[in-house]
Amino acid sequence: MDPAVLFNAYKSGELDVTGYNYGVDLPPSALAEVMANPELKKQLIAFPNFDTWYLFFDTGNPPFNNLKVRQAFSHAVNRDAVVNGPLKYQGMAAYSMLSPGFPSENVKELKNVQTYDPKLAAKLMEEAGYPGGKGFPKLIMYTRLASPALTNAAETIAAMIKESLGVQVTLQDMDYSTYMETLYNQKKKQGGNMVFGLVRYEYDFVDASNMLSVWGGCEPDGATKAQMPGRHTWYSKDFNDAVCKANSLTGDEAQRDQLYQKAEKILIEDVGMVPIYHSILNVLVNPKLKGPVLEPNKAGAVTFRTFIYGSTESLLYRTK
Repeated sequence: MDPAVLFNAYKSGELDVTGYNYGVDLPPSALAEVMANPELKKQLIAFPNFDTWYLFFDTGNPPFNNLKVRQAFSHAVNRDAVVNGPLKYQGMAAYSMLSPGFPSENVKELKNVQTYDPKLAAKLMEEAGYPGGKGFPKLIMYTRLASPALTNAAETIAAMIKESLGVQVTLQDMDYSTYMETLYNQKKKQGGNMVFGLVRYEYDFVDASNMLSVWGGCEPDGATKAQMPGRHTWYSKDFNDAVCKANSLTGDEAQRDQLYQKAEKILIEDVGMVPIYHSILNVLVNPKLKGPVLEPNKAGAVTFRTFIYGSTESLLYRTK
């Protein structure tokens, strides 16, 4: 259902909860209204999600098999402008695959790798043989089930790339099934139409082995690059070796963290991806609702996380 319709239903008292429950987020206009209304703002629960929205490339073929090109793109995006503009209240700038607070994360060290630096970006493009974008192919940025806010964010990123690198980027949104089929076909065939895109990965379970699995893992004997684990064409044997070794360790969390951090550093320095933002989830809850899922956790935060997936919905009750 249209998020704006749900928001209006909430304000009229027809709904007790709206926002990021069952995958429907609050539109930017609704969030702006909430922030300007003291009563609604009291009813808002906002909390970071362990996910990462990122740009990816077909690194097996020109032009993105050139590290300098990938580095140029990583320095062309002003993440702060994205999360303070089209994604205001909905995201925090990302510089790594593993978000702050996630097991094995190393945000502090990695934050300085892919910084916003348009002059450096332009210089790298020139060194790569594309001064001012001359000779660089036009790009399509593929998105998946893009919300209005995400579309605005993608358009902002495309404009930044055009301004800093001189590269023309158009957008094409796809339904979920078509997008993922095209993405995996790109990986298997090591080339295809999906050269460049913006997509999200959210954890299946809270461990670095899961978040980093998108980019690789234990290499099957005799496998080609197209048969390697992961869902993208980017490949690094050193990354795979570090992740595989960490996955097999038990009882030594410190060593495990070091290996995952080594792997993620390889990923970020080699610009296998350009992290853009981590989501902030927003839920409006009628103050008459009470129950365990609305109580602070051990860290003193109310995340409402369990309610999103309905696992403890029955533990909520409504007071008169």
